[in-house]
Amino acid sequence: MSEKDFASDFINLCKSQKDSIAFIVKHDIEPIEITYQNLLNLIMHTKLFLDKNLHNRKRRIATILPNSIEQSIIFLSSSLSDSEFAPLPCTGTEEEFLNYLKILNPSLLIASDLLDEIVINKIKDLEIEIIIIKANGKFGWNNVPLTIKTDFSSKNSKLLISTSGTTGNPKFIVQQIQKLWDSANNFNNFHGINNKKYRYWNFLPMSYLGGIFNLLLIPLSSKGSVLIDDPFNGASLLSFWRDFERYEINAIWIVPTIARGLIKFSTRVDSKLIAICKKRCQIAFVGTAPITSEEKQSFKNIFGIRLLENYGLTETTFISSDSSSRDAIGDPTGVGYIMPTVDIKLDQNAIQSELRVKTPYLFLGYLNESGSIEKPSLNDGYFPTGDIAAYNEKSKFLFINARKKDIIKKGGFLINLKEIELLALKEVYVSEAAAVPVIHDFYGESYILFLEFKNNLENESIRLSTEKGIHERLDKYKWPDQIIYIKDMPRSPSGKIQKHLLKKF
Repeated sequence: MSEKDFASDFINLCKSQKDSIAFIVKHDIEPIEITYQNLLNLIMHTKLFLDKNLHNRKRRIATILPNSIEQSIIFLSSSLSDSEFAPLPCTGTEEEFLNYLKILNPSLLIASDLLDEIVINKIKDLEIEIIIIKANGKFGWNNVPLTIKTDFSSKNSKLLISTSGTTGNPKFIVQQIQKLWDSANNFNNFHGINNKKYRYWNFLPMSYLGGIFNLLLIPLSSKGSVLIDDPFNGASLLSFWRDFERYEINAIWIVPTIARGLIKFSTRVDSKLIAICKKRCQIAFVGTAPITSEEKQSFKNIFGIRLLENYGLTETTFISSDSSSRDAIGDPTGVGYIMPTVDIKLDQNAIQSELRVKTPYLFLGYLNESGSIEKPSLNDGYFPTGDIAAYNEKSKFLFINARKKDIIKKGGFLINLKEIELLALKEVYVSEAAAVPVIHDFYGESYILFLEFKNNLENESIRLSTEKGIHERLDKYKWPDQIIYIKDMPRSPSGKIQKHLLKKF
């Protein structure tokens, strides 16, 4: 862990890089640029605003804001003022939002104009002591001079990330800001980009770790800059490479669904534009969900940049990462090399070995429905990831074979549901696949295979051809109990398929 605290590190960073660009905000005419000095001014002003509203109150702040400079500044300001910051997803239902507030019991809620009076009245009915403030795009920000004296501290600063996990029950993962900052620096040092002023593109939701940590803290800790944008959607696919050029992006961090979309739409993009972006892009990361080696190779063939896969959990941050400096001994089917300061443990005698990890960046615990923090269950300091893994001593590469919960026993035979999904994706018409375990009267366990077709192409001929192909790829005991075709997989804002929702079909 760092001997310095986040507060002193970050303030010194802003002062040493005062004329460098920290944030870029999209605009139809000219992008809005915010230097590190501007950033520090805004942080100080917002901290005074927070201190005023949280005086003699619990320092827990919730927001329901879109990806924005306001969300970024509130997060950084709370992190520099011994506060707890909980960004709530804008895409959730009203019921989910109210349940999150009941668990959080925040002192301050900062919301966009999308929060109407009906919902505000329902919040008041929760009988929690809360101040509700509409952001309205500003907090009366102005060019606060650097001479204003304010004390910064981050010893007690925390990030609370909402999750429904696989059960649908709401809870929060509680992480220390200091650990996130140290993990960001560890990641940058591993990749040799701790002093690279890369420009990243933040189009992952800022209510999840990908948007707050991967695409905000990591770029800033490496003295880089961040283009703040709305979360990625279908319309983004056609404008991706043009915006890449316009805003001078040279580092990307995407999830597998975005990679697949870019591969699919690549034929509609001007080849000259792709050539320009190929030349500019210097590093590309992918993570949050599994991606096949074939997809990584297709991306490299089209766009000329190797996707470096990362593996980790919100509870642990990064456990492993691929590296462009070790191409000779890498393996495209793996998830990279074990990160420095991280240790793993596998039971080599087991047929299916769960990965356990010891890391200095481990979360504090889960904030549950009662409002208390459940500390993580450890065995000799190792946290169980729930992933079935293997480690190659020769290549030093980690391989994730399945989620523990995705290994079922059907009539005495073990079936890896991740393997089923990857085989289904080889079918020409299939764009997404999700194998969901179910209880079976005869076999004990079985599974239903949900498929989403490319371009929503669906007719009897395609269905029969796809089912035949899947059956031919699998031993009969591995056949799904049922195959269901679905137009749109339910997803979290970070792009992960929510299997617990598929169980309702």
